[in-house]
Amino acid sequence: MMQSVQELHSRQQQQEESVDDYCTQMLKLAKIVQVKDDLLLYTLLNGLRPEIATYVTQRGPKSVNELLTAARTAEITITLSKDLSLHAKVD
Repeated sequence: MMQSVQELHSRQQQQEESVDDYCTQMLKLAKIVQVKDDLLLYTLLNGLRPEIATYVTQRGPKSVNELLTAARTAEITITLSKDLSLHAKVD
């Protein structure tokens, strides 16, 4: 259980890892450790990739569901802007 606590607080979303995959793993760890919602919200936000965390923070989520919605929106927006910038370079 101690290892789960440590992993929960140190886990970071990987560059190619989706928001859903990251949050699913974190929610599983949180269930094992029995983390309260406010701490879970902070921990999830802290582990998101910086460009996603910035967007989510601006939305001020009050629940895990609000955080997930904002993070998914950020992920789609960031992916689209990267795709468009790559397309512009190719043209």
